[in-house]
Amino acid sequence: MKASVGICAHNEEETIGKLIDQIMEEQVPVRQVVVVVAGDDDTEEIVRTKMDSHQEVEIVLEGERRGQSAAQNEIFKRASEDMLFMIDGDGLIKSGSLEALWEENDGNSILYGREIPETPDNLSGSIIDHFWIMHHELSLRQPKYTTQIALQPTDLINHIPKDIVIDDEYIGQRAVKNGLKIKYVPEAVKFHNIKGDLKSFRRHRRKNWAGMFQIQRDEDETLQSTGLKAKFYLKNLFTGGPTKLVYSLLLGIIEISSFIGGLKDAIQDDWPYKWKR
Repeated sequence: MKASVGICAHNEEETIGKLIDQIMEEQVPVRQVVVVVAGDDDTEEIVRTKMDSHQEVEIVLEGERRGQSAAQNEIFKRASEDMLFMIDGDGLIKSGSLEALWEENDGNSILYGREIPETPDNLSGSIIDHFWIMHHELSLRQPKYTTQIALQPTDLINHIPKDIVIDDEYIGQRAVKNGLKIKYVPEAVKFHNIKGDLKSFRRHRRKNWAGMFQIQRDEDETLQSTGLKAKFYLKNLFTGGPTKLVYSLLLGIIEISSFIGGLKDAIQDDWPYKWKR
């Protein structure tokens, strides 16, 4: 079996060149790397430079920013190999991560890895780090799916509706309905760059809640229910000492606020599906 790689890169000049090099260094049979580029920085020029040294790389330009789902669709149209790695362009990967996903592939699953943010050493960064640690712990108990770093059959899906807010959840739902399992492979690590301020983090969380309400409306279920998340949060609230308790309480305030904002978006039928970077 051979693999294609799909990368969505919206204003990712800081990471895209190194990320392509990292992918080509992995010991997996990658035969194609499709990079969908949008934005107004030097991402396009950097990708074109990499095309000179890596013949597997091809570029797709989006003249207009249309959102993550539209970028994913460009990848689905062009991916030509048996399996498809999905990697977001907003960060780098740990060495051996694609190999870890490839080795765990059993032909009956979609697989995803762990997200670790790069955050500043302050209170905002600590709260965001705490969220992603909880995300990891919850995935160990009940996997969902994220295309930050993932592996799926290329023929699993060929199109995501353009207004879908959370493409990860949509793909995961399609996989489950097709009889595939979802496997979490924490040894596969994606380091992603996110702004270390709580305002942008809350906007990210509000977008995700809106997307969850959208999926619940269309599918009547989600991969990780709100009830499951709430139980997990409450169960872990008073474990780990006073520092963790403070982070958990502050994170809880942000989540409640984001939940209300996402619900408002859903009621108003205002789906925030476009990139905000």
